[in-house]
Amino acid sequence: MKTGRPFYQLPSPRTVSRDVKLVFAKTRERVARMLQKYEGSLSFGTDAWTSPNHRAYVAVTVHLEIDGRPLAMLLDVVEVAKSHTGANLAVAFARILKDFGIENKVLSITCDNASANDAMIEELGDSLDRFAGQASRTRCFAHIINLVVKTLMRQFDAPKGKVNEVLSEAEKELQELAEGIDEEETEMVQDEEDREEGDGVTSGGGSEDEAEGWIDERYGMTESEKERLENSVRPMKLLLTKVSKYCDLMGSCTLLT
Repeated sequence: MKTGRPFYQLPSPRTVSRDVKLVFAKTRERVARMLQKYEGSLSFGTDAWTSPNHRAYVAVTVHLEIDGRPLAMLLDVVEVAKSHTGANLAVAFARILKDFGIENKVLSITCDNASANDAMIEELGDSLDRFAGQASRTRCFAHIINLVVKTLMRQFDAPKGKVNEVLSEAEKELQELAEGIDEEETEMVQDEEDREEGDGVTSGGGSEDEAEGWIDERYGMTESEKERLENSVRPMKLLLTKVSKYCDLMGSCTLLT
């Protein structure tokens, strides 16, 4: 910049930092005034997660309609100093609403099926005057679809190694084909689980799937029902495993060429 225009005075890092903070504060005030003057109630969405460096965060978005057009804005992303318990999430959520002066304009809150969110909604129902608790909660449809897909896909997992059991030819072939599939993904999942265990920050206890509200439907089945289910999906398991193995081989060949 100075080479092209030697007489141009570049702002100092301190000036840039000050101006960025000033613009943020002014914009935040403008958004707050707009939401406070909005005649109707407001809908909100929220989600919480743990970053790779073991810090817990929660985000809150607001959703409304202006002149017939939907509008969605991110209100804030804040760090939750403690674990993702329902009480801690409720405190963080309520603080954001109060910062914007809209704690009495809540129509609905959309969140996933984590058990911590169940507790958060109950806490907010007690702490926010015009929020009806579970009656005004909207469950995330995309998350529900994700749980359904997990349940369906689990039925087609390749069988784990069985000790002292006689395997059919199809099962033996399936196990041989499944060797080495998705090893990198498995390692990534294991690393993430190890980080969460080391940090002690979860969405409400138990495994990640349990925290999200996912339940393996096979847990409630009898042994005969499990056997019938296994027999019915075995051909599809074999097909999917072959397709996955074929895709891995094709990917390796592409890299080599």
